[in-house]
Amino acid sequence: MFRDYRYTVSLRIWHPTAHPDRFTEALRLTPDAVDIAGQPRMRKGRVMPIVAKTSYWCCGLGHDPALDVAAFLHERARALSPHRAVFDAIAEEGGWAEFFVGFFAEDFNCGFDLSPELQRVCAELHLSLGFDVYGYRAEEVEDESAHPHPPDVDAVLDAALVAKAAAETGASS
Repeated sequence: MFRDYRYTVSLRIWHPTAHPDRFTEALRLTPDAVDIAGQPRMRKGRVMPIVAKTSYWCCGLGHDPALDVAAFLHERARALSPHRAVFDAIAEEGGWAEFFVGFFAEDFNCGFDLSPELQRVCAELHLSLGFDVYGYRAEEVEDESAHPHPPDVDAVLDAALVAKAAAETGASS
């Protein structure tokens, strides 16, 4: 590996009312998770104790070991460019979309640049760039097998939502 980090990317869309199937059909991508506004959230066949306030659509795009994170994002943004009208409509209707990047530092100091061109292409698609950065720990062993796999982002978010719903239910009792 020529970099001192790992990454994984997802495309995420939120919309006040649209059914997530609209994005699946328009983008021709299969989502990993969806929520329908006004309906209980579901994950991995399990009903969550919270009703979705907005529709949500998430598709894991993964990573490419041959590309750094910025090059991968630029490649994905160019691939989505033919669907600009879809992203224009999402923004016009009060929704938003983002590239969500899980960034895993494998050294004390690492980084990358987001070129003006990448930022321009993302801006034209109304795509935010969201980063969750998981820091380097000096006590980790340098053996690759010692590095944990990226966390299941949906599982982390679901646990937070369950805790929030429980706190709100307890507060209103």
